[in-house]
Amino acid sequence: MDPLPGVSCCECPTFSDNFNRDETGPLWSVRRGTWSIEQGTTLKQSANADALIRYEYHFCKPRMCVFAHTINEAASKVYRLILNYKNDNNYLYAEFGLGSNPPDTSYVSLHVVSGGGVTEIDRRCPMVSPDARTFGACVGDNVFAAWISGDGASFCAWANQGSVFPDGYHAGLGTNTAGILFDNFGLTGHLDDHPECPTDCTCRCDGHSLGHTLLATYQGQGDCDTLDGITCELTSGGDSAQWEGVIGAPHCLEGVAMSLHCGDEDDVTNWQLHVDPSGAENGRGCMPAGYLSADEDSTCNPLNLIFHYSVQNSTSQSCPDDCLPCGRQGPALPPPYYYTQFDIIVTEV
Repeated sequence: MDPLPGVSCCECPTFSDNFNRDETGPLWSVRRGTWSIEQGTTLKQSANADALIRYEYHFCKPRMCVFAHTINEAASKVYRLILNYKNDNNYLYAEFGLGSNPPDTSYVSLHVVSGGGVTEIDRRCPMVSPDARTFGACVGDNVFAAWISGDGASFCAWANQGSVFPDGYHAGLGTNTAGILFDNFGLTGHLDDHPECPTDCTCRCDGHSLGHTLLATYQGQGDCDTLDGITCELTSGGDSAQWEGVIGAPHCLEGVAMSLHCGDEDDVTNWQLHVDPSGAENGRGCMPAGYLSADEDSTCNPLNLIFHYSVQNSTSQSCPDDCLPCGRQGPALPPPYYYTQFDIIVTEV
């Protein structure tokens, strides 16, 4: 057992287990099934018996994040992460299954076990093929989320979970499939205590999660420098899928309101940037209010969204030339409108 790198998120130890030994040892308690160490490198479940093994470290709070690496994925394999474990009849678990015909039958699902009964509260179906990847899950006061990330795909499912078991201080692993292998189990605190903890995977790229306060930097393309270096601090008002902010730098776009809306889709190309220049000094925003669409080659960590919009080539006194975004005539936009493209680089503050 080795401590994970980084600062503990809830002011108590953060742990991981790489299973580099011969026996499961006192850190683990087998609740159901047959568990063992495979060749001194991974944890193996050898019998199909709705297996569950509990990590005996008593965490400081029921809000927690758990993750593990999958090994030798194949059709019909099912991996479970156990969170907020109170006892064998009361806990939460996230499940990643490849189904009988992956990628068409793969899924990520969220479950509540209460009084021995199981309720599935959400299920999403990513298109992923067998691979080796990280499977993670977090539970907080009002959120339950799970994600997978690896070379093939990144995906997240989350749901509002109104409460947690108040004394569910343990975590673990489970499956209903024989021959499952796990490696690099980890347990850490949830973001409710410190913003550096993993959030509910709003940004679904390589397991990275954007925080509740973001910094957006706008950069012009080519010889267009009108928006270069303009920054806007975006803060989430409790909804981790939306951020709001107002440009405060001394510039002709001073006071322009910006908001980032992630929507319901996992693909960041469906996220939208809302621009409202109504608060700009002297009406010098020179940008039409409305939604801007992201280009298809968006990336993550940092989040790099390419947005474009059209603007009338005005010469009015309220919109001086030095505040007009440069651009080219758009193919579907008749003169005097111009099509302008900008990079928006979003990082954690």
